[in-house]
Amino acid sequence: MSKRIIRRQLFPTLLKHLKAEEITLLVGARQSGKTTLLKELIRYLLEEKNVGKERVFYFNLDLITDLDTVSDQNEFIQTIKAYLARVGNKKIYCFIDEAQRIENAGIFFKGIYDLSLPVKFILSGSSALEIKSKIGEPLTGRKRLFHLYPFSFREFLDATEPSLGSFLRKEERLPQPIVRKLRELLDEYLIYGGYPKVVLANGRAEKMEFLEEIYSAYIEKDIVGLMKVGEPLVFNDLVHILASEAGNLSNIHSISSALKIDRRKIENFISILEQTFIIKVIHPYYLNVRKTIKKQPKIYFLDQGILNFATQLFFLFSKHPARGQLLENFIASRITADLYSSGRLSFWRTRDQAEVDFVITRGNQIIPIEVKAGELSSMSVSHSMSSFIKHYAPPKMYVVNLALEGSLRRANTKIEYIMPWRIDKLLQS
Repeated sequence: MSKRIIRRQLFPTLLKHLKAEEITLLVGARQSGKTTLLKELIRYLLEEKNVGKERVFYFNLDLITDLDTVSDQNEFIQTIKAYLARVGNKKIYCFIDEAQRIENAGIFFKGIYDLSLPVKFILSGSSALEIKSKIGEPLTGRKRLFHLYPFSFREFLDATEPSLGSFLRKEERLPQPIVRKLRELLDEYLIYGGYPKVVLANGRAEKMEFLEEIYSAYIEKDIVGLMKVGEPLVFNDLVHILASEAGNLSNIHSISSALKIDRRKIENFISILEQTFIIKVIHPYYLNVRKTIKKQPKIYFLDQGILNFATQLFFLFSKHPARGQLLENFIASRITADLYSSGRLSFWRTRDQAEVDFVITRGNQIIPIEVKAGELSSMSVSHSMSSFIKHYAPPKMYVVNLALEGSLRRANTKIEYIMPWRIDKLLQS
């Protein structure tokens, strides 16, 4: 396996925040690369900013020895003061991995932060549930939250074919040989996903082994260990059902009947899956928010490899029995990763079966997106697209597909046809 470090897209944003007084709080799924990213920040401080190693500290609270060093607040404060005394009270950097393992972690770090010592804390955690309950609320106004997801397709290219990454930054239409190569690599990404360990693995067998390892560790550590879910087999069955129906309307009553457990428990399990960065639940687009809550949501997986592991459908995209579901899930996961703090993701559906796959809302701006997995031969405006344009008149609408790039107009709406790998650029505009 390659030891090369892939520069994450989040890295420059985190670098800027190292200068801020508030706590940097990095959250994301297990093995999504949080520890590697923290160590890359440390390397940057030591090698490029020439911060002395006596001013940079790293604690991994999955290790008992590190947890023991940090867990007592009074003792840890004295340790910090001793570090500061040795460096003449210069600013020190304290990286703490899996910070939620400290009991009452939010109160713990609030107490230290409020002492106004020259310490910059950079914390990480794998569970938003634990982060919110143990860290988030007590640190209101004292921290900024960052989300790290598995590799985006662009990061995947940086890891596998670095020379192609520059092409995604170009506006113009790409040469056909490049498009064919991107399609080939997208096929691999759609099968195995973006967990760094899986991406950097050698061959199918090793990728499958690592996917199983990641999923098993998630069930054992997060679900049974941290969340104290006493029915891991039922939980696993639920994941399989949700994966099989990804992108469809989720009928909680039907799932409850199939698994023979109370719907409230199903809803709790779904909340756990979302808060531990396995799935994303999206609701219908309505101007009336209360109406949205009453409608059935859709569920997508935040990593293609975990989706396919749950269904055990590891086919090439061209032979996959659910191609539309696979491509739609890819788009949902990428939008979620780029939108976590700057917008809302919905879908639109009417009683007469008009449907638009995704609607991004940013303030008063709405961006509808249709996903087409078939090989389109021409650009056209479907009944659903026309209906949405008639209702909301968005300035732009996008059709993600695998064959066409170009645009047309319907009324005052510009409809752009784009390839799947353009989705990151769309979201950054």
